[in-house]
Amino acid sequence: MEIISFRLAELRGLARWRSRFQIIGLDEKLIDGVTESIGMLVVQVERFSRVAATVVYLVPFYFPFVYSSTSV
Repeated sequence: MEIISFRLAELRGLARWRSRFQIIGLDEKLIDGVTESIGMLVVQVERFSRVAATVVYLVPFYFPFVYSSTSV
């Protein structure tokens, strides 16, 4: 994700060079929108990563509890 953010920042810099890159459709406003979307994606991926790490930590405790409560 960091690499994508870095590359988008490079594209944003190139988009500011309008005389050279506007002809191929590189627009600074579009790059800004994409950068914002990538930022939100990074936040969501980090949130999911924390939840997944918590689940992986708690699963080994859950199954012995279920086994002990079902075996009578």
